[in-house]
This record gives sequence, structure tokens and C-alpha cells, in this order.
Amino acid sequence: MTCPRPATRPLSLVLAWVCLQCGGHWLAVAEAPRTLFSITSGDAALTLRQLSRQSRESLVFPIDRVHGIQTHAIQGEYTAREAAERMTAGTELFVSQDPQTGALVIGRRAETDSTQSPPSPAASPSPMKPRTAFGALRALLALTLASAPFATAAE
Repeated sequence: MTCPRPATRPLSLVLAWVCLQCGGHWLAVAEAPRTLFSITSGDAALTLRQLSRQSRESLVFPIDRVHGIQTHAIQGEYTAREAAERMTAGTELFVSQDPQTGALVIGRRAETDSTQSPPSPAASPSPMKPRTAFGALRALLALTLASAPFATAAE
């Protein structure tokens, strides 16, 4: 067995370090905990609190902006994000996730001008950009660098 050339050795070490750092994050991101939910339909200000309690996860939403919007009932085993997306599907609410804390953020879509007609579903652009290998690598590197202090503080 021969050793790699000296010029490629630093690159090999960097790639090995990145793989070791990202290995745990891939598993953590890929396997979000699933919880059994039982939430009736109702006012979002109340049902989103129930979602937070049942999922035991951080959920951020402005009560005055979500009050009065009816969410859907959910029954079954989901991740917190899946449950939130099912509850808010077809409403003025949307679900996103804070990349630094991992907290789910519920927001209300901006009100559109009543003189404009809503866009047809076929003409609507995809809500997510297509994934690229470079984008995935950049995201993994950002997760590694952003979460390293949290992992150190928790240990």
C-alpha cells in the first residue's frame, strides 16, 4: 500500500474531517423524532400551542397574526414539521425552520391586493429550489460550523 502524494494529503485530511463532522448531522437531520399527535381543528393561536406541547419542540409564532385562522385537525404519528404543515395546509399560514436553533416558525402570508386575481396553481413556481450537490455541501458545512458550539456546550 502506498501513501498518497504529499500535495493531496492536506486535501484528504480536510475531506476526512468534513465527513466526520457531518456524519452525525446527516443522521440527525434525516431522522427527526416522530410523535403521536391528537389535535382538533380550531383557532391557530390555541392549536399551535397544543402542537408545541405535544411535540415538546420550540414553536415560534406571533399570536396576534395567527389568531382567528382555523387550522386542520391532525391525528397520527408525525414529525413536528409534518404535523405543522398538515395543520396549516390551505390556510394563510406557512411553516419554516430556523437554521440556527431548529425551532419551527409559523408565519402568516402577506395579504395580497384584492384587485389582483390569485395565480393559478399550474402557474405557481415551486416553493423550493432544486437541490444541487454544491448547495447540499454548503448546507452541511454550515450546519457543522453552526452547531459545533452547541454540541460542545451541551457535553
